[in-house]
Amino acid sequence: SGSHAAAAGMVVWMRVVQRISDRSYIQEGFPYLSQWLQTVQSLVPEAVSPTAIGALVLGLEAARPMEADALLASAESTHPHVAELSFWRGALAYFGRGNVADASRHLGRAADNGAPPFVRRLATTLTEQRDCEKSLRFLAAAADPVVQRRMASLAQSCARVELERASGAFRLRFGRGAKDIDELLQSGVLKNRPTSPAGSCWILKGPKASLETCRP
Repeated sequence: SGSHAAAAGMVVWMRVVQRISDRSYIQEGFPYLSQWLQTVQSLVPEAVSPTAIGALVLGLEAARPMEADALLASAESTHPHVAELSFWRGALAYFGRGNVADASRHLGRAADNGAPPFVRRLATTLTEQRDCEKSLRFLAAAADPVVQRRMASLAQSCARVELERASGAFRLRFGRGAKDIDELLQSGVLKNRPTSPAGSCWILKGPKASLETCRP
């Protein structure tokens, strides 16, 4: 029955909440998170918050923004007028993938569905500036409590996108991958060294960037 499915879905969700707070699970790279979230969504399609929260962890913490977008898109098809879903699709499109066009489109839909006024201004800001750091400062100034709780994750995702974009530009210019972030800076394809949490450093691994414990 529907009530049994909903109960089962919330049991799975509580298990997900436990797992995404577990350090060893995080270090393993959040295995099976997307599948678990899809299960919750199929069992409790009316519950928007688990999908939104899970998608943010998947897109920002696990650095899998395309999987997160697919999850949000599925929920949005069921709840086309829920601004929260469109807003986070926009935020992940920009801060997780660097896609300005998709971000502006999703944020515009969120604004049309009653999101706070700063969301429409953010959509315009992204289109005009295309600057991740400035967009982060705009979000910080918006003082939306839900967004504020995600600022650190958004900043890290922003830095990762900028590094991987610079890495791609370096490869196009020189026909090889950069050895490290210093080489990106020296070549001019990266303007500034991205900030990182205390004790962590950004590392290039081929075309991808990741945060790791700093080495002496």
